[in-house]
Amino acid sequence: MKSMKNSILVAALLSCSFANAAIMSDYNKTAASSAGWSIAYQGSYGGSFDYAALLNSLAPGSQVALASSSSANALTFDLFAGTSRTTLQTMTAYNTTIFADDAYWYWNTGSVGFSPSALIHQTSADVGGAGWGYYDNLGDGDLRLSWHTGSASNVVGGWRSGLNTSLNGDQEWQRYVLVRDGQPSVPVSAPLTLIAFGMLALGLTRRQTKTNS
Repeated sequence: MKSMKNSILVAALLSCSFANAAIMSDYNKTAASSAGWSIAYQGSYGGSFDYAALLNSLAPGSQVALASSSSANALTFDLFAGTSRTTLQTMTAYNTTIFADDAYWYWNTGSVGFSPSALIHQTSADVGGAGWGYYDNLGDGDLRLSWHTGSASNVVGGWRSGLNTSLNGDQEWQRYVLVRDGQPSVPVSAPLTLIAFGMLALGLTRRQTKTNS
């Protein structure tokens, strides 16, 4: 009986440990909507928008996500990652990131985006791990999103969604800023009941151990 309870506990905790993958690839748009995310901005990689003004227009405490898709009609986001509005409003130095919600974020007069590791190389967008000779050994270029910024306020053309690069004037690829209020900042794939189940199993295991001692 004790062995069975331990097995249940391990399975539950393992499932929970994979619930918060900060940077998601091929994330279904319908699933994102069901999770409470709504689109605050959508436009092509060849366009531009006032990034600072958009963030300022969102309610304090909002959770915000940056995302991309191969077209407006694509069923999934090519890349998707969320964090707090405060994190995305934090200016960083060139080639410097801040860690939040299991991803590394940056915003300066070169570009804005996220990376799965602290190392980025802005020239001006992040070309790390992209086959450009910078940090290629990291092998994580497929999880990097980077948009050019023309100033400390505006996002302008391109540049990358994963290994899809040089998108500066592309009219098909889409950029998104999504928002949700009062929710966890990262999409959770495991139901809360599983977490509760894991905690219950832990309690039962501790009680059984105490009884047998």
